[in-house]
Amino acid sequence: AKKFFDVREDERLRIHLGDARSFVEAIAPGRYDLILVYAYGAHSAPAHLTTREFALSLRRAISPEGVVIGNLWRRPFNDSYDSMVLTYLSVFAQIFVLDVAGDVNSIVLALPRKTAINREGLAGMASNVARARQFRVNLADLVRQAYQEIPSLKLNGVVLRDRDIKAAP
Repeated sequence: AKKFFDVREDERLRIHLGDARSFVEAIAPGRYDLILVYAYGAHSAPAHLTTREFALSLRRAISPEGVVIGNLWRRPFNDSYDSMVLTYLSVFAQIFVLDVAGDVNSIVLALPRKTAINREGLAGMASNVARARQFRVNLADLVRQAYQEIPSLKLNGVVLRDRDIKAAP
């Protein structure tokens, strides 16, 4: 994050390295306004970071007005994509999916509350963040282009659970 995205830690932003699940399960409920989950192995996300139980831990850790942001590889690069999105849907009150143009990943924004936000509302929020943080990119246009309606995804999968994770050989 620091090297490639110029992220700078301050009194409100801390980067934690280590097993995300162990970290999130150990923190106080409602502690964070933002949690970014960006975790991949060589060919997929670690299985224990894809389950309903992990998503429940994320929901407990996020404040009522917060957001969890997950980065997922899309189909056909991720056979579990549909199930991963359905798993987020099973835990969070509302999610948004943004497909990154020219890449193989999607960004999932998971909220612990229902909102009236739509594509334009999300684009407006992105514009405000970009302006406040002096980003060099037009986040509003990126959101408008990337926004996916959940029904249009035609998800075909199952909610992933810890009990279904196969033991590593």
